Amino acid sequence: MNKRQCIFCGSKDLSREHIYSKWIFTILQAKEKVFKPSFHFIERSNANEYADNFSNDVSDGREIRYDDFTLKQVCNACNNGWMSELEVKVKNIFVDLLDNCLDINHISADDALTLSQWVILKTMLASLTTQQKIVFSTMAYRLIQKGIIPEGFIVEVTKMKYSNLNYMIGGPIVRKAFDISREELDFAIMNLYKACLQIGNIAFRVSFLRTEIPVFRKQIIRKLFVLYPYKSKMPFDKQPNEEIDYGEKLELPILSAQLAVHD
Repeated sequence: MNKRQCIFCGSKDLSREHIYSKWIFTILQAKEKVFKPSFHFIERSNANEYADNFSNDVSDGREIRYDDFTLKQVCNACNNGWMSELEVKVKNIFVDLLDNCLDINHISADDALTLSQWVILKTMLASLTTQQKIVFSTMAYRLIQKGIIPEGFIVEVTKMKYSNLNYMIGGPIVRKAFDISREELDFAIMNLYKACLQIGNIAFRVSFLRTEIPVFRKQIIRKLFVLYPYKSKMPFDKQPNEEIDYGEKLELPILSAQLAVHD
């Protein structure tokens, strides 16, 4: 990926893209356009399903102003064209979700596709602001620009107990059960991308898996609504500690940990 050209279309007429748009702070009624992510990145090898082990990896991070949370890898045409149009569509859906006018489990197929395109786009951009930048193929960026979600993505949504503005990237849980080697399983998870994004009490989990190793993704403890592929049924493993309150700081990391890679 060339840092001097748009990641979506290759134009060299770059602008600064705000990862969180102004409307987000408006609908959250934020007094200041500042947020403080509680969690940035978990190394894959450190991923663990237990909250006490997570606490060592969770960082309060630095306070970030909305105006500073930008990325200069998008051109003016993309920024003010298809990306702006997508923001307008998503804002209207979000207002209904946060006002409880729209139930998560009754999101239409069209709205689910719009939300999925938007949250994939946002996590792609946010991942490029971290030290462990995650770069997709040129074709993946091109497809997102055209409103097409590349094969391998799953987008889920849920309502959280606490309201927050937060994101995180990385940290899959691995569960070994069958007769593939640990080396094969490790190779498979190296081809997994996972990110979570929370706005208010609405949280999304995005995962992308491209590998020929026979593994699958499984929801753990909490059953999330699958936006994309729309209403698809993911394997689910309910556990007895479903009602544990991990607190605001750990809520998003725990949500991330409730998606396992299983053989």
